[in-house]
Amino acid sequence: ASWIQLASEAGFERSGLRNLHGIPAEGCLRILMPDESDESIARWTARIEQIEVETVTGIEPIDGALELLASLDGAGIPWAIVTSCTRPLADARIAAALAEFRASQTARVLALA
Repeated sequence: ASWIQLASEAGFERSGLRNLHGIPAEGCLRILMPDESDESIARWTARIEQIEVETVTGIEPIDGALELLASLDGAGIPWAIVTSCTRPLADARIAAALAEFRASQTARVLALA
């Protein structure tokens, strides 16, 4: 929905959105808007990030993800999240998807303090 909204705002074809998964927003915009200036791409990149950060409702972890992370954490095994999105968007999505996990980790850290 966020990219469809941006397509409407920026004036590019929605059909161009196919096959862009996994490409950072700036790269997608350079594909979708090849004649735009660097400044324009930067503005549209900031705009899609704003739209996406503001619309993280409904994001939930996939089945078993919280349990997997908790078991890795419990075993002292480091883990990481890798994504092609920006840090602010990743933070917003992680906060939404892992709210329960973060709460349990906070409780664990407080218990150790």
